Amino acid sequence: QPMGGNSLYGKNHYCVPRAHGVSAGEEKRFSGYLGRINMQVLKAAREAIPDAPAGLLGASINFDGPAVYIEYQIQQIATEAPDCFVVSGCDSAPEKDLLKEIIKRNEKRMVLGSFRSTTGQLVMDEEKSERGFDIPVVVLGDEGNIDEVF
Repeated sequence: QPMGGNSLYGKNHYCVPRAHGVSAGEEKRFSGYLGRINMQVLKAAREAIPDAPAGLLGASINFDGPAVYIEYQIQQIATEAPDCFVVSGCDSAPEKDLLKEIIKRNEKRMVLGSFRSTTGQLVMDEEKSERGFDIPVVVLGDEGNIDEVF
Protein backbone atom coordinates (compact mmCIF):
# COMPACT_ATOMS: atom_id res chain seq x y z
CA GLN A 1 0.00 0.00 0.00
CA PRO A 2 1.33 3.47 -0.76
CA MET A 3 2.57 5.66 2.07
CA GLY A 4 0.16 8.39 1.07
CA GLY A 5 2.51 10.55 -0.93
CA ASN A 6 5.42 10.81 -3.24
CA SER A 7 9.05 11.19 -2.32
CA LEU A 8 11.14 14.12 -3.45
CA TYR A 9 11.97 12.12 -6.56
CA GLY A 10 8.37 11.37 -7.55
CA LYS A 11 8.43 7.75 -6.40
CA ASN A 12 5.76 6.23 -4.16
CA HIS A 13 6.84 4.69 -0.88
CA TYR A 14 5.46 1.21 -0.32
CA CYS A 15 5.22 -0.58 3.00
CA VAL A 16 6.11 -4.21 2.40
CA PRO A 17 6.83 -6.17 5.57
CA ARG A 18 9.29 -8.98 4.95
CA ALA A 19 10.74 -11.61 7.23
CA HIS A 20 14.34 -10.69 6.35
CA GLY A 21 16.11 -7.79 4.80
CA VAL A 22 13.75 -4.98 5.75
CA SER A 23 15.63 -1.72 5.54
CA ALA A 24 15.72 0.55 8.56
CA GLY A 25 13.90 3.32 6.71
CA GLU A 26 11.17 0.99 5.52
CA GLU A 27 10.67 -0.37 9.02
CA LYS A 28 10.45 3.16 10.41
CA ARG A 29 7.93 4.30 7.76
CA PHE A 30 5.86 1.15 8.22
CA SER A 31 5.48 1.69 11.98
CA GLY A 32 4.41 5.30 11.42
CA TYR A 33 1.98 4.26 8.69
CA LEU A 34 0.38 1.59 10.91
CA GLY A 35 0.02 4.10 13.74
CA ARG A 36 -1.75 6.59 11.46
CA ILE A 37 -4.10 3.92 10.11
CA ASN A 38 -4.89 2.81 13.65
CA MET A 39 -5.87 6.35 14.66
CA GLN A 40 -8.01 6.80 11.51
CA VAL A 41 -9.90 3.57 12.24
CA LEU A 42 -10.45 4.52 15.87
CA LYS A 43 -11.73 7.98 14.89
CA ALA A 44 -14.12 6.47 12.35
CA ALA A 45 -15.40 4.00 14.95
CA ARG A 46 -15.97 6.80 17.48
CA GLU A 47 -17.84 8.90 14.89
CA ALA A 48 -19.95 5.94 13.72
CA ILE A 49 -21.94 5.99 16.96
CA PRO A 50 -23.28 9.54 17.23
CA ASP A 51 -24.94 9.29 20.67
CA ALA A 52 -22.15 7.37 22.41
CA PRO A 53 -20.23 9.12 25.19
CA ALA A 54 -17.00 10.60 23.90
CA GLY A 55 -14.07 8.60 25.25
CA LEU A 56 -10.42 9.48 25.00
CA LEU A 57 -8.67 8.39 21.85
CA GLY A 58 -5.19 7.27 22.88
CA ALA A 59 -2.31 6.10 20.73
CA SER A 60 -0.21 3.24 22.10
CA ILE A 61 3.56 3.51 21.78
CA ASN A 62 5.85 0.64 22.76
CA PHE A 63 9.14 2.19 23.82
CA ASP A 64 11.27 -0.48 22.19
CA GLY A 65 13.79 0.11 19.45
CA PRO A 66 15.89 3.02 18.23
CA ALA A 67 14.83 6.46 19.46
CA VAL A 68 14.63 7.68 15.84
CA TYR A 69 11.91 5.11 15.11
CA ILE A 70 9.95 5.99 18.23
CA GLU A 71 10.16 9.71 17.46
CA TYR A 72 9.03 9.17 13.86
CA GLN A 73 6.13 7.00 15.00
CA ILE A 74 5.03 9.67 17.51
CA GLN A 75 5.31 12.39 14.83
CA GLN A 76 3.23 10.40 12.35
CA ILE A 77 0.51 9.52 14.86
CA ALA A 78 0.41 13.15 16.05
CA THR A 79 -0.79 14.17 12.57
CA GLU A 80 -4.03 12.32 13.39
CA ALA A 81 -4.44 14.32 16.64
CA PRO A 82 -4.99 11.65 19.31
CA ASP A 83 -6.15 12.78 22.73
CA CYS A 84 -3.04 11.29 24.36
CA PHE A 85 -0.10 8.96 23.87
CA VAL A 86 0.11 5.90 26.11
CA VAL A 87 3.70 4.70 26.35
CA SER A 88 4.71 1.30 27.69
CA GLY A 89 8.18 -0.16 28.10
CA CYS A 90 9.68 3.14 29.27
CA ASP A 91 10.72 2.03 32.75
CA SER A 92 14.19 3.37 33.51
CA ALA A 93 15.16 6.97 34.25
CA PRO A 94 17.33 7.28 31.08
CA GLU A 95 14.44 6.02 28.94
CA LYS A 96 12.07 8.54 30.51
CA ASP A 97 14.61 11.31 29.95
CA LEU A 98 14.89 10.26 26.29
CA LEU A 99 11.10 10.29 25.92
CA LYS A 100 10.97 13.77 27.46
CA GLU A 101 13.63 14.95 24.98
CA ILE A 102 11.60 13.55 22.08
CA ILE A 103 8.45 15.32 23.30
CA LYS A 104 10.36 18.59 23.89
CA ARG A 105 11.87 18.51 20.37
CA ASN A 106 8.39 18.14 18.92
CA GLU A 107 6.40 20.54 21.09
CA LYS A 108 4.14 23.03 19.36
CA ARG A 109 5.92 26.13 18.05
CA MET A 110 5.86 28.66 15.22
CA VAL A 111 8.70 28.35 12.72
CA LEU A 112 9.72 29.96 9.48
CA GLY A 113 9.92 27.10 7.00
CA SER A 114 11.61 26.77 3.66
CA PHE A 115 11.50 24.66 0.53
CA ARG A 116 13.59 24.07 -2.59
CA SER A 117 12.46 25.65 -5.84
CA THR A 118 12.50 23.76 -9.13
CA THR A 119 15.97 25.18 -9.73
CA GLY A 120 17.22 23.93 -6.37
CA GLN A 121 17.40 27.30 -4.63
CA LEU A 122 16.28 27.61 -1.04
CA VAL A 123 13.10 29.69 -0.75
CA MET A 124 11.98 30.89 2.69
CA ASP A 125 8.27 30.90 3.53
CA GLU A 126 6.69 34.33 3.89
CA GLU A 127 4.95 33.55 7.17
CA LYS A 128 5.65 31.34 10.14
CA SER A 129 3.69 28.12 10.38
CA GLU A 130 2.81 25.90 13.30
CA ARG A 131 4.90 22.78 13.82
CA GLY A 132 4.87 20.10 16.46
CA PHE A 133 2.10 19.04 18.79
CA ASP A 134 0.75 19.52 22.29
CA ILE A 135 -0.50 16.04 23.22
CA PRO A 136 -0.21 14.64 26.76
CA VAL A 137 1.95 11.55 27.28
CA VAL A 138 0.93 8.85 29.79
CA VAL A 139 3.75 6.52 30.80
CA LEU A 140 2.67 3.10 32.07
CA GLY A 141 4.68 1.26 34.71
CA ASP A 142 5.54 -2.44 34.87
CA GLU A 143 2.10 -3.57 36.00
CA GLY A 144 0.13 -1.33 33.64
CA ASN A 145 -0.48 1.41 36.20
CA ILE A 146 0.08 5.05 35.34
CA ASP A 147 3.65 5.86 36.30
CA GLU A 148 3.96 9.43 35.03
CA VAL A 149 2.10 12.00 32.89
CA PHE A 150 3.79 14.80 30.99
